[in-house]
Amino acid sequence: MKAALITLTVTASMSSLMTAIHGHSSFLKTVKDRYLDGHVTDRLKASSVLSCVQLCLRRTPRCRSINYGEEDGNRICELNDKGLESANIDSSSFVSMSGFIFAQLLNLEVCTD
Repeated sequence: MKAALITLTVTASMSSLMTAIHGHSSFLKTVKDRYLDGHVTDRLKASSVLSCVQLCLRRTPRCRSINYGEEDGNRICELNDKGLESANIDSSSFVSMSGFIFAQLLNLEVCTD
């Protein structure tokens, strides 16, 4: 099983009378050809795995991981309410699925300026 760590920083800004900047910073662990079954809370379209991760970051702490892949010609982003630590990596819910990428957020911190 191959795994990679990617550093991902997403910054979103909102403006009102005062400007507030909220950033989410996280490490991402990815596993190719794997899928976390039974924990999907939202199913969306996303153009890339990074777009899918950004959708997950916007929904933290509810979103803990993603499944990303192509199904019936559409790129699918599934947001999961569990990650491997809470779903038990050895469980039957972490399955092989060719063409999908499983990604989990690690060490999530919320920063406010």
